[in-house]
This record gives sequence, C-alpha cells and structure tokens, in this order.
Amino acid sequence: MSVLRRFSTILKRKPTEYISSIFSSHKVVFKGKEEITYKGGNQSSFLLNKVFKNIDSIGVIGWGPQARAQACNLQDTFKIRGIKTKITIGLRNNSKSILNAGKQGFQVKSIEETTKDSDLLLFL
Repeated sequence: MSVLRRFSTILKRKPTEYISSIFSSHKVVFKGKEEITYKGGNQSSFLLNKVFKNIDSIGVIGWGPQARAQACNLQDTFKIRGIKTKITIGLRNNSKSILNAGKQGFQVKSIEETTKDSDLLLFL
C-alpha cells in the first residue's frame, strides 16, 4: 500500500482528495466524472503569502524546460509578493545546467543536499 493510500485511509478520504484551508474548492464534471478543483490565478495571488508562510525553502529537482519555467515563475511571484521562501535547484554534480541555473539567480546544490534542505520538493 502506498504512503498516500495509507495516509488517506487514516484520514478517511480518497487518496486523490485534497483539502485546502486557503483556497476554495469547486466541483466540476469531466466526461461524466465529478472532480474537485481549486481555482488560482492572479485573482488569488494575495493568498500566496498564507500558502508559503511555513515553507522556508523549495527544492526544484532538475533543470529541464518545465523545471526552469516553474522555478522562474515562483521566483518572480515571490519577488512581487515579498515572499521570503528560498528556491534551490538540485542537479547532478556534473550537470551542464549548473551554470545556466546559477545565471538565473538560483542557488544550485546537489540533488541530495537539495532534498535534505528543502521543506517542499518539486520533481520536474
């Protein structure tokens, strides 16, 4: 049994059910199946300070197109919102992307260090 399934069994909810105390949920139907979504976007950006209140560091593992886009988006948003959460990029020690990520203004560490030092990890 996966960790997520065990955890959701303890909480008595579906493994895919997410509950937010910050964002409001909305029920939608996709191809006859009911899903719960959480709406974000610019109109909700003022809530981000609450979301990241207790997260001191985010580790982004990898530097492919998706990782770079997500990390840069977070970096820009944090700067605009005054959020002090640190973003670190985790790469292999011989990665050709180390210089590129550093030029974008990110601290780059090994994957192991990033994983150990981060409160939240993005595997991209």
